[in-house]
Amino acid sequence: GKRVLLASGEMTRAAIFAFAKRIGIATERAAKVIVVGKDDEDSSDIEKMVDRAKEEKVKLFILDSLQTTYYSEVKGTAGSTSQVNAVTQYVTSFSGQCNVASIMICHVSNDGEMKGGTGPQHMCDCPLYLSGFEPQNEREAEMLVKDPDAFKYVRDISVEGMNRYG
Repeated sequence: GKRVLLASGEMTRAAIFAFAKRIGIATERAAKVIVVGKDDEDSSDIEKMVDRAKEEKVKLFILDSLQTTYYSEVKGTAGSTSQVNAVTQYVTSFSGQCNVASIMICHVSNDGEMKGGTGPQHMCDCPLYLSGFEPQNEREAEMLVKDPDAFKYVRDISVEGMNRYG
């Protein structure tokens, strides 16, 4: 299968493996999953994570989250506007140069604004806004796409619901 790097500054390696298994990407047929968790020394350093992704020759790079990651060439703390923009730019550049699909997770405030600025939504190919709520009906998550051109080159879109298994 394909190789996937799941990097999280918020979950431990064990939690990431459990998550990958739960959503079905950590099976023998699906993919080899490489994890970097908050219990790893370099779980917040984007350069080290990308170097690991290159070394492992991954085809999918998942970063959770932009607010817990930093780029050493830019001043500011992880989660600041300058850092969120720099990390997004770094991952986007890596993805383009190495032909790797990337998913970057960004936190949103209670009023719906992206924490660390709105730069990432302008730097990526397809910003998706996921809004969770207490399950009161059959839908447990809703997808909001704020950019009508986001899917102009996509033929099929799948929207999946979340449940207690992932």
